[in-house]
Amino acid sequence: MNTQQHAVDLAEIVNPMSEGDFMGFYLRKEFCHISGARSRFTALLPWDTLSRILHEHRVDYPRLRLIRNGETLPPLSYLEYVTDRRGTRFARVRQDGLARELGTGAMLHFAAIDEAHQPIEAVATALGERLKSKITVNICAGVQDSRGFATHWDGHDVLVMQVHGRKYWRVYGTTQPHPLRIGVGMDATPTMDKPTTPTWEGMIEEGDVLYLPRGCWHSAQGTDVPTLHLTVGIINPTGIDFLNWLAGEFLTNEVFRMDLPELQPGDFKERHASALCNAVAAACTVETMERFLALTHDKNRPPLPITLPRATKPQDTKL
Repeated sequence: MNTQQHAVDLAEIVNPMSEGDFMGFYLRKEFCHISGARSRFTALLPWDTLSRILHEHRVDYPRLRLIRNGETLPPLSYLEYVTDRRGTRFARVRQDGLARELGTGAMLHFAAIDEAHQPIEAVATALGERLKSKITVNICAGVQDSRGFATHWDGHDVLVMQVHGRKYWRVYGTTQPHPLRIGVGMDATPTMDKPTTPTWEGMIEEGDVLYLPRGCWHSAQGTDVPTLHLTVGIINPTGIDFLNWLAGEFLTNEVFRMDLPELQPGDFKERHASALCNAVAAACTVETMERFLALTHDKNRPPLPITLPRATKPQDTKL
């Protein structure tokens, strides 16, 4: 079956808001809710297509998780592990376990759906090119009055695209500017104080979009109808990423390869610290930053598609 179709781009996602208004007033700044035409996203991931993906793919934990009221359910409640004749062990979804847990209010979380379904990969590619960002797309789905994650914030910007059904959202705003989540999973408790009074709450209907800037606290509650939304993660490089990259560039600089002068007198330490600072300052230019951003954007592009049998020709495999 040919799954190729027109890729939904940023302008279509934020419609009826203009792309210019979204990027000028909200992107990387403020939360917004955009009401859109019903059914405008349903073709991206029909329920039957998700069912087929779960049935046909070897999806393991933690890529596939079931979560209820902030608690991650044991994988063996909905997965079974099978060993093939070569001794390779793999997971497959148990229909009975999945149906039971979803029927009692669990939320299904499927990470990186863009790597399993071409129409959503096309959306991720279009957004990545437009925003110059790394894009990841996850699914959150439920069939009952489900509540998955507890109130939390994400370490990247998020676009929520309501594909099927509806969900009740509470948004609490940010409590720290530009927070970073480093080495912390979604199930971990953020260190910042969790707010309790929403700054916005309301029902998100099919075709609606939410934009949540990095660090914006939020929670979502299912209703009495099946619901599925795409969580589009927009991951932008930060100053920390730039400095980490510069550390590799500094390997060619003698002053950074030298031992720190722990046993030397204070004036020697001052000269050494000054030499380090001068080297860092000299490297932190607009030109260097733009080179880092260009390299990062190239690295974040999705891999080239495999096109057998044409890809086996030498002229089609050259970079």
